[in-house]
Amino acid sequence: MKMMKSVKGKVIAGTVAVTLFAGAGAAFGASDAGTKLGNWFTGQLNLSKSELSTNVNSYVDGKTTDATIKYNEMKTGATTQIDNQRKTSTTTANTNINKELKEHKVALEKKKKELESYADSEFNKLFGVEKERIRLLGVEAARQADADMGAHTTTQGKAALGTLNNELQETTDQAVADLKAAIEATKSGLQGKLDSNVATKTEDLKKIVDKEVSDLLLWTQLMTNYMVQEQTDAIDIAAKGFESGAKASMKTLVEGI
Repeated sequence: MKMMKSVKGKVIAGTVAVTLFAGAGAAFGASDAGTKLGNWFTGQLNLSKSELSTNVNSYVDGKTTDATIKYNEMKTGATTQIDNQRKTSTTTANTNINKELKEHKVALEKKKKELESYADSEFNKLFGVEKERIRLLGVEAARQADADMGAHTTTQGKAALGTLNNELQETTDQAVADLKAAIEATKSGLQGKLDSNVATKTEDLKKIVDKEVSDLLLWTQLMTNYMVQEQTDAIDIAAKGFESGAKASMKTLVEGI
């Protein structure tokens, strides 16, 4: 509340100015009566000035206290509004992020099931083909020679099963590796998106805060300049009014002697 203290200082300064003027006027006239009258007037004028200064300064002190209370209430309200907005924005952002993450997880799980189902179907087809081929080999072997072809088909069957196992294991390993890579890529993409949002939104909010502070300081300076000018103008007018009144009153009294 520096503004109110400045006004108080202005009132005191004006009082001193009038006092000096009155003191100078006390020398008016050459007779002893004029001198004594001037001294009496100076004393009374100083009492009046002191009373005026006390009244005005008491009023200013009261107004300063009221304004300080209201100003602090405004600061508290501003803090509450900012904190509430922070809570709301944080809750909204967390909700949206979790929703986005859930959608990605659902998409990954859905695709995983599709790929697993497709793999099972392909493996079953391949197994059926190989099984039928092995059965036909057995039938052919039985026709040619029970002992020799039996051994031959057994050997071929084992080889076929080995190839089948190797192929299926390779396919399975590749599918697992691809799925793991897809999950890691998805997670990496999500983290990148989160980091980008944090960096971008942080800079945007910093710019908003900078502008708000700048606007507030500009508005406060303009308001202060206007209010100070109002008070200094009023004090100057009051001082000039007292000066003119004092001169006129003394002149009237002197002329009436």
